[in-house]
Amino acid sequence: MVVPRYLLDMANGQFVVSRPGYDATSPSLTDEQTAFSTRWSETLNAARYSWDATINGAGWITYNPLDVLPLTACWRRQTAQNIPNYSNTGTITGYNSAIVTYTNTSATVEGARISPRSNGNNFAYLSLNNPADKTDDREVGPLQWRFLYGTHPTRGPGIFIARRGSNVLTCPDDDLLINTSRSMLQIAEAGRYSAIRRVVSKLDTNELQQGYSDIVNLSGSYPDHPPVFVTFIGIGQDNDKPSTVQVHWITDSSFRIRVWNEQRLGNFPAVIPIQWSIPRLNPTMPSTGSTLTWRWRLNGTDGLRVSNPDVDVRTATNAQSMFSSDFPMLRIKGRGVIVTTTSNQKGLLTVPALDTSLCPLMLFSIYYNGSWTSSVGYISISGATAWMVGNRQIAFDINYSGTTLRWAIIDFAQLT
Repeated sequence: MVVPRYLLDMANGQFVVSRPGYDATSPSLTDEQTAFSTRWSETLNAARYSWDATINGAGWITYNPLDVLPLTACWRRQTAQNIPNYSNTGTITGYNSAIVTYTNTSATVEGARISPRSNGNNFAYLSLNNPADKTDDREVGPLQWRFLYGTHPTRGPGIFIARRGSNVLTCPDDDLLINTSRSMLQIAEAGRYSAIRRVVSKLDTNELQQGYSDIVNLSGSYPDHPPVFVTFIGIGQDNDKPSTVQVHWITDSSFRIRVWNEQRLGNFPAVIPIQWSIPRLNPTMPSTGSTLTWRWRLNGTDGLRVSNPDVDVRTATNAQSMFSSDFPMLRIKGRGVIVTTTSNQKGLLTVPALDTSLCPLMLFSIYYNGSWTSSVGYISISGATAWMVGNRQIAFDINYSGTTLRWAIIDFAQLT
């Protein structure tokens, strides 16, 4: 018996695709069993992205502005050699955690942790059409026609699903969550790791004292060596503040993670829990192919599958599919904010209960002195740091009064 993996209810404006083995038509279907649903609010929507972007002379990556100040993840691309206890013969692709800063007039990305102008490194970044500075008030408008399976009046044949508050027939590309003419953000693979070693001194050469994890072996292969979302999970408020996270790809199916804490070396714990997830997104995917090909399929076996341009969806593998309901899209399941009223304010904040076994993926934003800064997993800028402690708490340490800290919670249970 084939388990139905999609629900299409045009009368009520609902479209649901389930993950493998789950009935999309079941009233008891949970978010963790769902790949995508129009019932969700604030689905993460990739709008501007590159895994290898150049910067201008002022140190900025610029792109066409969005309608919102976007939540953004950013990494400084780097090369690494002589990884301790690993015999590598070539240059290794690596990513150093970074933050992004926005001007008041347009969305811009700046590597702020290590100046890109002095070392010539490029950046990887992912800007979402989800606001960093507020709950998305665009989604509370009147009910709109959101789903189109067929021929779009301006985009041609395909499957198109707009975010809440947008009309699929008239909205811009940035407001489309599913669009057969551009790559869509899903999560390819995720896991938790608890073997990050303590950094004792920047001068030490011993692996145990260099902050490296053991090799993380993956079930999939990623020859493009994408950036990796890393959520730092502390064990206490005062003794494990993060400063830098690095990911070094060893092979197409393995990487190592490194955590630095250069300001509180004596208190940094020897074992640091982290969670990692690999974005399923192809920044170089062409929007159209050169031949007329079957590109999408909606059935009880696949749920929804959209193949890459020039690939027949009837024979496409997951690696040849720009969207597959075998992998989850993500949505913001909660937001929060705190504004400091005194200097040197620190504390713990409890987030809503999501999944008891895993920590949620967190997107952080900080507003101070006229500008917003955004980061994924944790955030650390001059005078302000925030990170997860366990599964339910956010630790923050902010030096200046009048600083706004915002966070958005993405339930990691969807990735198990």
